[in-house]
Amino acid sequence: MSGLFNSIYNAVVSNLLVDALYNKTSSLVSNVIANPTAIVTPVATVGLLRINLAAMALGEATSLVTRGYVQLNNFVPQSMRNFLRWIGDKIARVNDEADNRISEFLRVGKEWKKWIGFVITGPIIEELLFRLPLLLASWKIRDMTSEFFCSPIFSKRIISVTGAQATMAALAIPCSVAFTYVHDDEPTPERAAGVLGVGLTLSYITMSEDGGLTNAIAAHMIHNFASLRCGMQKIEKGILPKNPEKEYQSAI
Repeated sequence: MSGLFNSIYNAVVSNLLVDALYNKTSSLVSNVIANPTAIVTPVATVGLLRINLAAMALGEATSLVTRGYVQLNNFVPQSMRNFLRWIGDKIARVNDEADNRISEFLRVGKEWKKWIGFVITGPIIEELLFRLPLLLASWKIRDMTSEFFCSPIFSKRIISVTGAQATMAALAIPCSVAFTYVHDDEPTPERAAGVLGVGLTLSYITMSEDGGLTNAIAAHMIHNFASLRCGMQKIEKGILPKNPEKEYQSAI
């Protein structure tokens, strides 16, 4: 057991940023330059908006069947939700300031500013905050050679999970929960499930070998563009509330 704890400690703590940036950044940049279409191809097939809608339906149905017991709000303390909402307000202010500067530079009106914030600056800021640490952690975890990280800890005929994959999943879950409550500290069951589903999917894209942070940002942008284009911000319990003043605070 001590060997397992040492392996996890080495994966998460031991010069994570330095090792990850030194070993991976140059090869990542080279791959993007050599094959720029690789950024878009997996993103186009993600169907992130469908995942959001399916998770919303599942979250609402589960809450109804269990009479409100099985929903994310019941498993996250109110104090933690308030703290994450406070962080969300700070992110919204940064996003709003970036939108103002870009809008002034481009000399565009309020309508275009909404699109800039929701489709461009919002996804970039949020992915850098929530998914960049996961990307760096995944690089380090894949470099680990201990038996725990390299061998399957769960193996069946259909699925096999290694220690490295289980560790990355364990990191993605709290990150996605934080991502959910940064957007809303009192989400309805369907909204909480929808944003959580988006967060988990973006985390998977970031940490997968064929994904990466660029893919996650692109998927996030496509999702937000599609939700705006389809008018989903007008749905009372959907992606955005009806109150336009809360658009930036609630934007995914």
